[in-house]
Amino acid sequence: MIGTITDYRVEQGEHFYTIPFKFSVDFNSLQYVYVVKNLMKEEQESLEKSTEGLKDE
Repeated sequence: MIGTITDYRVEQGEHFYTIPFKFSVDFNSLQYVYVVKNLMKEEQESLEKSTEGLKDE
C-alpha cells in the first residue's frame, strides 16, 4: 500500500481535484527502489482464478 486519501475536493473555478494524501511510508528515507514488471502476469492471474475456491477449504 502506498498510502491513503484523507480528503478530496474541487476548488471553486478549478477543473481538477485537490487530494490530500497520507503516505504509509516516509519515501524521503528510501535509498533504493526496484521497479518490477511481472512477465508472467497472465499465468499468475489464471492460476489465482483457478484456485479461488480452494482457499476456503
